Amino acid sequence: MISYLKQYTVIWGFLLLASATISTHTANASVVKTPKSQNFKLEKLVQIQPQTTKVAKTKIHPSFLPILPKLKSISKFPILLPRIIPGSEGENKLYAVIETATANKYGIILGFTSDCGGGNACRFGDISAKTVTKTTPRLLGKTVKLANGITAYFIDAKCGANCSDSTLTWQFKGVRYTAGIKAGKLRDLLQMANSFIAP
Repeated sequence: MISYLKQYTVIWGFLLLASATISTHTANASVVKTPKSQNFKLEKLVQIQPQTTKVAKTKIHPSFLPILPKLKSISKFPILLPRIIPGSEGENKLYAVIETATANKYGIILGFTSDCGGGNACRFGDISAKTVTKTTPRLLGKTVKLANGITAYFIDAKCGANCSDSTLTWQFKGVRYTAGIKAGKLRDLLQMANSFIAP
């Protein structure tokens, strides 16, 4: 009888030890896996967040934002404005000033002061749009293709004591749009024109 009890005690002790060992390994395994899983999710969130922030940025060039409400309230045709204005990335802030605005046309001066009237000292360039009519003169200049396949017409600047604007003009859905940069290069005007979008 005593021998049987000793055997039973040894077996019971062995079972308790085995159970404790399995529980310890299971607990350790869960502790190791959980942080790895959490770290992996956190790393993915950190990578995705900047991409989401970029989407929220404004479409058109920020210089047009102050005048956009007025343009929308007056214009009776589609407004197109550029996202990109090459050469405006310097320290001097660029301002968009409405020169003229009616139901069928608008003209915007791009300048380095908020009250620029188009004078050479403050002028950077201009943007204009006008509905096409039977009396609208035909387009002149060097023909080039925009990214969407539309034909545009380039007129280079003329320089004397001062330089005029180089311009790129094209027509889209019955409206003639012009982008101008003072003494601008064709490549810059193409980049600007190809970035025109509806605000």
